[in-house]
Amino acid sequence: MRRNLIHIGYHKTATNWFQCVLYPRVENGEYLHRKRVRAAFLRNSGLMFDEQAAVSALGAKGNTPFILCEEELSGNIHTGGLFGCFTREIARRLKRALPDSDVVIFVRNQVDMIASVYRQYVKEGGTYSVNRYLHHQRFLTESGFQPAKAPLFSFDHFDYAALVEFYDELFGQERVHVYPYEAFKKDNHAFMEAYLYRFGMDVDLEALPDIRPNPPYGRGVLRLARFLNHFSRRDVLYKRYWLHVPGFYKLRGSTLKRLSKLPVLGGQIRSEMLLGAKNVAFIRERYAESNRRLAHRIEYPLSDYGYPL
Repeated sequence: MRRNLIHIGYHKTATNWFQCVLYPRVENGEYLHRKRVRAAFLRNSGLMFDEQAAVSALGAKGNTPFILCEEELSGNIHTGGLFGCFTREIARRLKRALPDSDVVIFVRNQVDMIASVYRQYVKEGGTYSVNRYLHHQRFLTESGFQPAKAPLFSFDHFDYAALVEFYDELFGQERVHVYPYEAFKKDNHAFMEAYLYRFGMDVDLEALPDIRPNPPYGRGVLRLARFLNHFSRRDVLYKRYWLHVPGFYKLRGSTLKRLSKLPVLGGQIRSEMLLGAKNVAFIRERYAESNRRLAHRIEYPLSDYGYPL
């Protein structure tokens, strides 16, 4: 490895696999656990950040290039990166603390991405419908809702070109590397060979354990989860709960995990069916221009993976 590597996400693009399977097995680089990354970059308020303290908190050893991988560096999916302000602030922190680094950003077809984000919202305790989750401003207008005061889900967060261009401005385009999650998923071995070569990582791909992520909730389990989530105030803020039962959140999570393996509760629901035709049309129109800008910036053909263009 020639330089430090900062992998900032996005969420829902296999970052957990990189954290648990790949990066800890890089022989010529030091993987820094995400707890250190959070301590260095995500705990201090915007006015209290100190780059020297952040580098110290990372606890890197010697002169070996190190690897950071934490999806929250791109901003939380349920708050739109705190109205985008958190996302920009973290980018500036990374530049101040680790200026001589490569930055990796994984993106995903916005239809599948947003459907996956909603599934994650329900998995984490959400109770609202997909329309109320995505278009919350329609339901909160009478309360005087202002996203700058209480950020919730934001379509802006998945305008990938805007984020990539901001990192290009900070680090230089030659240091910012963008990959579609779909290419990683379609031909994992070929993708990883090229990926490791690009960054000079020494990893025995054949020795990697076959660890697969838990499948997302199927149709029946998703409905059941939304109902059960009314009995715990955890873990997302934007929800309704009828009664908080201590310990129920953890119990319901383990129960749903087991139930999700039962075919009787229905198979996986397609993104288009989960979101609905109107939302899919809106998403495709919302990101077409941005994705066209991104398509000129990325070496993989986004049209092959269903990106709105």
